[in-house]
Amino acid sequence: MFTRLSNSISARHCNIRVNFHATSFAFHGNTNLCSDHLSGCRATAALVTTAYKSLHTYTQHTQQYVRRCSVNALTKSHQPARHSASLSTLYTLNQPHPCGKSYDVNNLLHSPRYLPTDLGQPLPPSPHAISVCMPQWSDVVGYEENDSTVHSKLYCGYPRFCLHPYVAQLFAQVMQQDGVDGGVDYNDYGTDTECYIFPTQRAAVACSQFVQQCVEEQQQQHGDNATLKLSSPYTTMHKLPIRSSSAVAADGADHCDAHFITFHTSLRPLVHKYWQHYGDVISSRQAHALLENRWQASDEDVKHTLKQRIADAFNDATSSAGALTSADDVYLFPSGMNAISTALRLIQQSNRTSTKTKTTTIQVGFPYLDSLKLQSIGNASHHLFIRGDASDLYEIEQLLRGDRDQRSIAAVFTEYPSNPLLTVADLQALYTLCQRCHVPLFIDDTVSSFASINTLAYCDATISSLSKWFSGEGDVLAGCMTLNTQSSFYTQFKQQLHSVDKHNAQQLPFYQDVLYRCDADALEINSRQYVDRVEQSLRTTVKLTTYLRAHPLIKNIYTADASAVPSEIRRFKEINAVTGLFSFELHECTDNDDRDTIPSSGVSAAFYDRLRCSKGPSLGTNFTLVCPYTLLAHYNELEWCESIGIPRNLIRVSVGLEDADELISRFDTALQHAMTVYNTQKQQQQKNRIEKAMDAVYDNHQQQPQFAFA
Repeated sequence: MFTRLSNSISARHCNIRVNFHATSFAFHGNTNLCSDHLSGCRATAALVTTAYKSLHTYTQHTQQYVRRCSVNALTKSHQPARHSASLSTLYTLNQPHPCGKSYDVNNLLHSPRYLPTDLGQPLPPSPHAISVCMPQWSDVVGYEENDSTVHSKLYCGYPRFCLHPYVAQLFAQVMQQDGVDGGVDYNDYGTDTECYIFPTQRAAVACSQFVQQCVEEQQQQHGDNATLKLSSPYTTMHKLPIRSSSAVAADGADHCDAHFITFHTSLRPLVHKYWQHYGDVISSRQAHALLENRWQASDEDVKHTLKQRIADAFNDATSSAGALTSADDVYLFPSGMNAISTALRLIQQSNRTSTKTKTTTIQVGFPYLDSLKLQSIGNASHHLFIRGDASDLYEIEQLLRGDRDQRSIAAVFTEYPSNPLLTVADLQALYTLCQRCHVPLFIDDTVSSFASINTLAYCDATISSLSKWFSGEGDVLAGCMTLNTQSSFYTQFKQQLHSVDKHNAQQLPFYQDVLYRCDADALEINSRQYVDRVEQSLRTTVKLTTYLRAHPLIKNIYTADASAVPSEIRRFKEINAVTGLFSFELHECTDNDDRDTIPSSGVSAAFYDRLRCSKGPSLGTNFTLVCPYTLLAHYNELEWCESIGIPRNLIRVSVGLEDADELISRFDTALQHAMTVYNTQKQQQQKNRIEKAMDAVYDNHQQQPQFAFA
């Protein structure tokens, strides 16, 4: 369920109306949704969906479809709390439109979602929002502690971590089709059967292979004590039935390749783990279209416009001679993580034809958690160099030189800059080293974006999340991989992307452009002012961080060092910033004995609660977005984070398009409040120490021997 806006709101980019009263689907039950860990650290999701068959068709039989998810990535899973959202309150578009917009982002610039009553509201207020409001520090802690009062108010979440209500409803509808379409019954595993839908047959096959591998590994490791005691086949694949004629293009070549797998409910954590880490997802717009049987074939003109816009941004952001890429070398994906997983598949596919199998990757700089997790799943091992400084580069060089004979290292990955500490690796030295050792270098530029830095000049391929700065709206999920035409791996990667996938026996295409048409249309509209928006964010970031550096309550501030970025790959050389993202840490009054606690009444919490900005996960939105990053991303490993230099109370800021002075004023107000809390706690702390010292003196006096005098 999403927040209820007015019944009729004009869309910003198109003339559509939105009706919020009821959906056009024959479901009137409850959809219980529990968001997964938005960063993937705990990676625990819960989805309980109840969908009733139409009362007009089934008067005696009501079938309940229940699915639960408890995904365990890095830490032990726990049972999430349940909360409900009525399907009848979902947004329903009266007319099919690519954007699905019903809001004006300017409202969030001037009236951000930061009040306690905004908990769980979608950011932005769109049926396709990919972030959710967590306005209070205690909300974040409560979310991580699985507090039902918090979970019950979360209307949405990041689409890879939790199922969007449209997607959940589509899954339920598929499982309710017993006896239709020629008597097809998808309950392959009895009443405990569930399903997940994927955009392609290749993705469905890959998920099935992933589940089989995980189950067999567990059974081999634990034998009779294995938790999953199922027999093969663990999944069954089906082609998704599409009734709409619009699913096929005029030439019959472009059609919906969506497939789904059914499985026993006990395997849901593994299936969702694939969905989350590999990013082979169907979007909310795609699910909505399938629910209404109005699938639309791709508009290649729109996608070419997108690819050309991306290629131009790369080429225009560098002063190097010659173009480094073209529209034909930009590959679109349904998520940024899917682009990363495809890069890993490129490596794995090359291993099938290599005499020496390479199974190890190198990660330079502290990465986004799922990126590292994916490397753990897709390869036997990885080497992590957290700092990415000169010392790390020396060790990487020794590692690569020593690996020349074994050739076990498949590729090097880095984020530029890193998230959340914004460290900047020496790209020139790193790429030179990779070229010398003939190891491909992949750069994730999501934090900086290719409007600001042309990382393609110093790597073989750049991976980008188009959901962030490129879109800006925060209402579409997409990603891309851009090849460097001057790379020594260019021909190899190009051929692999247009070949068959050797990891399956069906000889399916290695790559398919499955970015749904409506998502592509929305992305094209959102990105028209992409470069201008990034420039404004950079200028505001400089002013805001300059103010913060001078404030006495700021303990540390983490920004990308613009001077360390080669000038020839920077678009805005006159601006002392390369990204609109930064992080900072406040002074706290916590004693050393209390470091293991996560107070909701500390200085950081006081600042966060008072700050008049929208608060939630994700970045790159047109409106400023703030979150306590470490708590959200690494709640169960805070000590480990601090051991590598990441503060547990770190606050991350993604700077939007608000007026710089207005934004500074908001931060100043919150810091003044936090300073008052700091001084009050400091005084109380000193008072407690004095009382403790006096008690110690008194106790010591009482223990002294007493003498009696005559």
